[in-house]
Amino acid sequence: MTYKNYLKSLGFFLIIIMGLSLLNTILYYNDIIGGKVSSLIELLTLFVATFTSGFYLGFKSSNKGYINGLILGGIIIGISLLLTLIFKEKLTLVSLFTYLLVLALATTSSILGINRKK
Repeated sequence: MTYKNYLKSLGFFLIIIMGLSLLNTILYYNDIIGGKVSSLIELLTLFVATFTSGFYLGFKSSNKGYINGLILGGIIIGISLLLTLIFKEKLTLVSLFTYLLVLALATTSSILGINRKK
């Protein structure tokens, strides 16, 4: 597995996050959706971006999709934790549970991606 596939997967992740977050912001700013719906959309955006990037990485892998998914999930969690520390937000039990879900989703989607190829 080359680092290029990881960079492409992270690129897909960031593009999806930015695009759906921009759409969510526009809808919330124009009072089309409320605060609770906006929070739900933020969470779904994270999960959709993680699934898509994990699936792509698994599809490009030749074997051991679960290891590639764990690595990708670890990279995403590491970036998220770094941003949390930079912006001095508190780590809560809910955020730690969300990180575990991201790791599980990246691993599962990578396994699905590698199985889809065959």
